[in-house]
Amino acid sequence: GNFDGAHRVTDTGHPGAAVPLEEVRQAALHGGDAEWDALFEAHGGPVKPSIVFFGEQLPRRFFELARADFPKCELLLVLGTSLGVHPFAGLVGETRVGVPRLLINRDRVGE
Repeated sequence: GNFDGAHRVTDTGHPGAAVPLEEVRQAALHGGDAEWDALFEAHGGPVKPSIVFFGEQLPRRFFELARADFPKCELLLVLGTSLGVHPFAGLVGETRVGVPRLLINRDRVGE
């Protein structure tokens, strides 16, 4: 996968302070437990990429922007999804009637 940011995980579940991305990359690519423990100590808690993992709650902003953007959508591009996991699977039906939708995917889906 790809990510362009990282942060300390807080007890509330909200992102904490930003963590230099290069530190996380080095731990992920070359590190073992000692490197991850050092990140934990240096930043005061667990560190993770600024992405949403499967099973994690999407940020409130996602839902706010979807409600604001989809009524204005003139073309919907859908890339690399099984269309089997919600809320993303339901988004293809949120455009206005007649809005073209283009699915680009490695595997056949959405039948």
